[in-house]
Amino acid sequence: MGKFRYQCSEAEILTFTSADPRLNASGSGRGVNFGMRDSYRLDFKLSSGFKVLPVKAIIAPYHITDKSLGVYGYVEEKGETNYFPLKVASKSYSGVVPEAQTFFLKFLPNAIVVEAQWRIANRDVGGCGEYSEYKIVEGTGFGPQTPITFSVPQGTMKGNICLEVKYRVSNGDTTSRTFNLIVP
Repeated sequence: MGKFRYQCSEAEILTFTSADPRLNASGSGRGVNFGMRDSYRLDFKLSSGFKVLPVKAIIAPYHITDKSLGVYGYVEEKGETNYFPLKVASKSYSGVVPEAQTFFLKFLPNAIVVEAQWRIANRDVGGCGEYSEYKIVEGTGFGPQTPITFSVPQGTMKGNICLEVKYRVSNGDTTSRTFNLIVP
């Protein structure tokens, strides 16, 4: 998801839709707080093509700012989770266009991460195709529970994509995880 803005006010309303209208009927959405004070997770269905949420009742009581809330869409297909970006419209910032050129993916590791990297490949029925070269995430020494942000330019991906994330922790162990993305 690109960055978006909202106010923690009584009048604020957020509207979530998929960037790919085909996913609105079957998709779900999730919001996660990346702040360190509170655990927070917001789950919702896009069954009507969109979801409207009042910030006052859902987000404001937890004092979650727009800088620490991440949202994404997902759909379950054939036992796999496929992730997709959500469009977020704010009543307070109706004239502000979200930054849609970059996907920001955040991870909260449980150990000190000394190196993190990512790469992408096209995905079809047979699985992931040939991967691109690894791209290193800027910064070193990410501490436990410190978000690691992967910025993936949207122009490098379209359609069904495999995103592989790999990171090495301070004891030398390496962890790798692949995400299935649907990019409109």
